[in-house]
Amino acid sequence: EKDKPMQCHIVWDETWFAGKGRPCPNPVACTLYTQLHLPDGGWSVVLEFSDTPPALPSGESMAEKVYFLVESAPHELLQPCFAFDFMSGGHTVGRCTVIAPSHSG
Repeated sequence: EKDKPMQCHIVWDETWFAGKGRPCPNPVACTLYTQLHLPDGGWSVVLEFSDTPPALPSGESMAEKVYFLVESAPHELLQPCFAFDFMSGGHTVGRCTVIAPSHSG
């Protein structure tokens, strides 16, 4: 069986979104993109949702899939409990934590 992609729990930064009416970071359909910054460079990370993320995120969201955009990325990093910042336009707007896929279905 093909490995199921990891899921990702996102806690949005209330101080960034709340009260400022800031929209969700550039949702493309049911997908968000962010950058993972490592000492050797940055990697694009894709977060896929089962439906369109809320226009004004509050609290938390669950991405059904999290993966790197390119093949050459350090895929081994995306293990359960790995945490990274959700970056948007140079600002940290949330905190992402990789979780193991639920075995439902």
